[in-house]
Amino acid sequence: MNTNHRIPNVLIMLFVILLAIHLPSSLFAQVLNPRFGKNKVHYKVFKWATRETPHFKIYFYKGEERLADNTVKMAERAYAYLSKALNHDFLHKIPLIIYASSDDFQQTEVISGMLDEGIGGVTESLKGRIVIPFLGSYRSFNHVIVHELTHAFQFDILSGGKSGFAAFSPGIYLPLWFVEGMAEYLSEYNNPLTVMWLRDGVAQGTLPKPDDVEQMQDIRVYRFGQSLWEYIVNKHGQRVIAELLQRLSEDQPWEDVIQTVASTTWQEIYAGWREETMTAYAAAPDSGQRPLKEQAALLVKHHEKKFALNIMPAISPDGKYVVFVSDRDFYRTIYLASAETGKILHKLVEGERAGTFETLRYLNASLTWSPDSQQIAFNAKAGGENAIYLQNIHTRKVTKKLTPNVSSISFLAWSPTENVIAFTGTKNGQEDLFLIDIGTEKMTQLTNDLYSNRHPAWSPDGKLIAYSTDTGRFSNLDKLQFGPSDLALYDRERNESYLLTDTPANEFTPVWSPDGSALAFISDESDVCNLYLMTLQRNPVEPNHLRKEAIRRITNANTGVVGLTEDNPALTWARASDRLIFSGFSQKGWDLFARENLMQNYRDYQAEIGFDELLQTVSSSVSSEKAVEKKDWNTALFVADESIKTKRYNATLRPEYLLFGGAGGTKSFYLIGHLAFGDMLANQNLNISVNMTEVLDESDFIVAYINRARRMNYAIRAFQFTADNGTFSMNDDEFDISVERGVSTDFSWPFDKFTRVEFGLEGWMAEGNRIENEQELPKEDFYYAVSSLAYVRDTSLYTYLGALDGNRTRFSIRPAIGDISFVTFTADTRQYFHITRRSALAFRLMALSSVGENARVFEVGGPLTFRGQGLEDDLDDDEKNLIGTNILLGNMEYRMPLLPVDLLRGAIFVDMGLGWKKEDEVTFDDVRTAYGAGLRFPINGPFGLINLRLDVAQETDFSRVGPAKLLFSIANDF
Repeated sequence: MNTNHRIPNVLIMLFVILLAIHLPSSLFAQVLNPRFGKNKVHYKVFKWATRETPHFKIYFYKGEERLADNTVKMAERAYAYLSKALNHDFLHKIPLIIYASSDDFQQTEVISGMLDEGIGGVTESLKGRIVIPFLGSYRSFNHVIVHELTHAFQFDILSGGKSGFAAFSPGIYLPLWFVEGMAEYLSEYNNPLTVMWLRDGVAQGTLPKPDDVEQMQDIRVYRFGQSLWEYIVNKHGQRVIAELLQRLSEDQPWEDVIQTVASTTWQEIYAGWREETMTAYAAAPDSGQRPLKEQAALLVKHHEKKFALNIMPAISPDGKYVVFVSDRDFYRTIYLASAETGKILHKLVEGERAGTFETLRYLNASLTWSPDSQQIAFNAKAGGENAIYLQNIHTRKVTKKLTPNVSSISFLAWSPTENVIAFTGTKNGQEDLFLIDIGTEKMTQLTNDLYSNRHPAWSPDGKLIAYSTDTGRFSNLDKLQFGPSDLALYDRERNESYLLTDTPANEFTPVWSPDGSALAFISDESDVCNLYLMTLQRNPVEPNHLRKEAIRRITNANTGVVGLTEDNPALTWARASDRLIFSGFSQKGWDLFARENLMQNYRDYQAEIGFDELLQTVSSSVSSEKAVEKKDWNTALFVADESIKTKRYNATLRPEYLLFGGAGGTKSFYLIGHLAFGDMLANQNLNISVNMTEVLDESDFIVAYINRARRMNYAIRAFQFTADNGTFSMNDDEFDISVERGVSTDFSWPFDKFTRVEFGLEGWMAEGNRIENEQELPKEDFYYAVSSLAYVRDTSLYTYLGALDGNRTRFSIRPAIGDISFVTFTADTRQYFHITRRSALAFRLMALSSVGENARVFEVGGPLTFRGQGLEDDLDDDEKNLIGTNILLGNMEYRMPLLPVDLLRGAIFVDMGLGWKKEDEVTFDDVRTAYGAGLRFPINGPFGLINLRLDVAQETDFSRVGPAKLLFSIANDF
């Protein structure tokens, strides 16, 4: 049951976390808890500007003025529509930040984590910022603007119009189906992908139960959520959305709110939706709808519990091979398989593991073959460049890299007669078709308009390019309304384009028959994506043009013939073998299917009733019109005037949030807090953390300025730590520190997404007592400086379960000079091997060494490092740990789920370690070993995922076993 609750008061824990985040390159941060993580690389230096409209402040950068013009109009139209629908107005202007491509968008600092290609926009609650990339299609861009603006309205209504300092005050928990489903419902009338997921859920009996839908966090929250909101509004009226949000903002429990607004319960609503969905999407006996495996040969199958994707198929011209993208090894990888049997031959491209292919495209992308069937071409991101790569399928070596001068590259098609590749490119706020010569890299632009032009496909003679476009009668450039996609032909000899279809349905991903007399394509005409075949003939009115002769439906799926999205190429047809391969959806995954001899059997296929009529006339049915329109189209388009001027962006630091708490009396007080400042683009931050008492020397604080505006990130910090920092241990002496103060600066230079170098300089002042014969003797303050240099590489696949695959490595050196001098070396490497999608083997090897006049003495032990507790029951803490100027530590863990859902996980571990000083004689018998098992309770909080860890450990020398010890910790696994 959905409940309304407040964020708990965990200020002390948050302060500790924040201190760790902003701690300078200290012993703790660099040695015992080294910093890993992938890099968000600023490959470009953006020159930002702003435009203010009645309700927005829009941020864009030089070169994207045309995109900004259209964003102004579409955003204001969306605001007027949603303001009326939700009965709400903002008291401040909404920050809307736009990027010209997905690659540029992935460099944003507004969202601190890594952004995947599949994220089409984000809205954050701290400052109510909306961040959106332009992905080429204005129809999709319109959808995303309305979707993300809906989230901004949700945040503003639920917080009572507050932001910034109030961001962490009382909050409301709402399930993802509620927030994401509402945004989808308010964006569009229907979506064939929603229908597909619902049909699959009905066919497989996998529609979730009420408690399950509350916990859902995958793509179904959009699909099922949209359907749920459509049901709720149909039953209770459009007013229900605004009333629900308003009452929830008043801190009323969800059960009371739904009862008040809709006079019913959530259980009754869900039961009604489920029953209606079962009735609506159960295949009627006379519909002919069947699973795809009954209509085509199943070639490559997904595994529901191991991997879901087999998409973007491309068959070689000779019909022998097929390449496709799959996530069967967790990472998105291009595989080569037999086109006849589906047997996987080998991997061609392993993406997301090296800077060579930093991002392997899987949404706005395609694979294509050379005419001789020896090479493939694909688009990927390497460093700051979008590129087209040519790869030999036998040697697996890249033979050519093409870098067209465009903002982004998507769909590719290799000419069967020339050494050129047609592709879709985004440039200057629009998406067009281009050609690039493989030899000279000369680029030719074929289309030049605001319409989306996608999925190029060459005719066998190389004279025509079929593609999908939204230039049809349902589009209106003056109103910035972009209709569904139709099929078009580009005539290379005449340098002209013309439409083949112009319907309220979406027709997309055309491919040519081997003889060039027909096109296969996908259409959602019946609200289900199916495969169709169109034969072509000369147009008697325009002899230079082709037109459709007839259309037959090839499949009648109960789910859909489609890729991951409608724009994901799902069809491929071999020129030499008349073999067509397509991707289809069922059982929450995508499979590859094959059909042969389509042209021979063409006349036997059932004609699609009504489809020909749709090609000729505009359907007057409400459902067809609703399929064409977006919900904000009934609102007038905003007309910009001369008052909307472009201004240079100024990076002004403004307060973002405040965390604080404390206590006090007449003679003393205790204050703990964190104050954060940042600019609107989050490239610069100022953070102040304090743990303050009435005595300054007994207080902790950090002031940190961090700049991420360019490729090289840097930070400047001033800090003070008190006695909690503990004992300062040297090989020749020991100090009990009462207070340490200092300043530091550090820099980070990322080579690519996975590798970087870090370097820094710290200045320290310490005061305290020297310990001699267990007595503390006064010592003058001492000063020293520490420099640092580190190499970091991180290719780990880090999910909500922790690290499942890949590698993390860090090597560093830290020399110190001044009143104390030493050099510390550290090496830390970690390797992860997934066993299943929810279990993994993890290995860590760490080496620490300190040399010099005041060599550091390390003390390593506890639940996060070495879990041995000695072989005796009465050891002091320092006798349980590994101690020495040199430390070797090895850990091996098997991590596995203990429940079908990830509420409880387990670990079995073995730790081995050795600590010694320079003068010690070390033998194999000095190596200490511990083993045990543990439980992990994952908690997903406001600062990310963290585990409550409970370990039971025993030390052994392989002849005897020490006492069992229980260790509790709050941290992530190594």
